[in-house]
Amino acid sequence: LEGSDCAMEQPADSAPCYSIDGCGWTVSDWSTCNSTCGPGQQSRDVECPSQNDADCQTLGPPRTQRCHGTVGCSWTVESWGVCSSHCGFGSRSRRVACSSGIGRDCAVPRP
Repeated sequence: LEGSDCAMEQPADSAPCYSIDGCGWTVSDWSTCNSTCGPGQQSRDVECPSQNDADCQTLGPPRTQRCHGTVGCSWTVESWGVCSSHCGFGSRSRRVACSSGIGRDCAVPRP
């Protein structure tokens, strides 16, 4: 039959649908730590591909996490104190600290 001979409308050959069977979280890489010396935070993008978080059906992975930067840490050095002896050998001291407050965060050698 020719299309013009048909009295009925042609049945649809496709129909909209919505499935969540294959929905799973997409996760980007963590950002750089926002602190160069000491405690900080990192973030990443976490999305459900359908743009509706409820479709992924499970609690999504974390979007932020703590981090600890060390690349910007440096030693802070105070002046030498007074010598313990007024005549001959003695000792003197000074305060040396890492700017993060944690010695292992600073590069060695220690001043």
